[in-house]
Amino acid sequence: MAKDPLLYAVVSTALILIGTMALAFPIGIFSFFEPSLGGSTSASPINILPLIIFGVSSPIPLPFTANIGEFFLVSWAINLTLFVVALSGPWRGIIDSLKNIRRDKGLAIYANSGLTVAIIFPPVLLLAVFVEYILNISGVPVGSLPNTDPRSLFLLDVFAPLREEIGFRVTLVGVVCFLIAYNATRRLSSLRALWHPSRALSDAGVQVWRQPALYGIVVLSAVVFGAAHVLGGGWEIGKFFSAAIVGIVLAIVYFTHGFPAAVLLHWSFDYYQSSFAYFDQIRGLTDSSGNLIPSVAVYSTQLWISYLLLAAGVLTYIYFAAIFLRSLRGRKGSTFKPSQTTSVPVHNEVGSGGTDGVSGTSAEVQSCRSIF
Repeated sequence: MAKDPLLYAVVSTALILIGTMALAFPIGIFSFFEPSLGGSTSASPINILPLIIFGVSSPIPLPFTANIGEFFLVSWAINLTLFVVALSGPWRGIIDSLKNIRRDKGLAIYANSGLTVAIIFPPVLLLAVFVEYILNISGVPVGSLPNTDPRSLFLLDVFAPLREEIGFRVTLVGVVCFLIAYNATRRLSSLRALWHPSRALSDAGVQVWRQPALYGIVVLSAVVFGAAHVLGGGWEIGKFFSAAIVGIVLAIVYFTHGFPAAVLLHWSFDYYQSSFAYFDQIRGLTDSSGNLIPSVAVYSTQLWISYLLLAAGVLTYIYFAAIFLRSLRGRKGSTFKPSQTTSVPVHNEVGSGGTDGVSGTSAEVQSCRSIF
């Protein structure tokens, strides 16, 4: 462990973050149904399913009348299921990955979606916040969503990761990957690309680096994602840039680790942070504008989560900088380089002479509160 203290520090912080993610589920559901949250009641009716298809808002009328409390519970349960799925794979469960970190290092981290997301989320969040700060002081407004109906906004936080990952990743990036895989195999099994694009392309023997359409759709999905935040109301033009940056990361995570990982990362931006913020609100730790009351700030879960994300983000940037410097110095066996004599026990999915875009030898296994 002493040989690579940065790696173990990053992993330890990621595990703490995963623990707080698990805690966000009960805290969020408690906060949503607490009457003092304000706004619409949980019994308010909902008659449409507000989906996004191919980047376009496509509300579907429901054949029955539900209420927002039921809608929240269903979305919450789906997110919880995907959270568990992410911790279980796609190549190694989180326990197995932790057992192999000393031997496989970065390879073991990459093998589990939960660890990957927990490590990627804080630095991406810090980058988005930094970009928005620069835009604001440069006179390019970012804007914000009005906090007039907390319960309705919280409902959006729990549902947005599902509908936006379907609308901007699955029906854009996933469909293109399906077409590429189907063109190579002529098999309907290529539909697996909608769940895990890189694995489906690897199974089809597709050399990802020779697929310009894939690069194009990743960028296009991020542009459409950014534009949707501006055109959807509430946000100003500056939001386009931070949302597009996050959109690119979400598309890459979706491609490499699949739908559960992309939803979990998106969920981290939305529901995860909001659950602690609303928990503080119902405990009377914030004022009418949602700002923490200084005299009781020490009791704020939102504040301590913010400190955790800041520390994790800075630590991860230091970790990546150390890897970069080691590579410049030409050192062998860098932090992110797996042992030459070990491999992750997953099926070898490399196409003929190609890669899945991450590793040519291990078949795929080898990266403020704001709503995205």
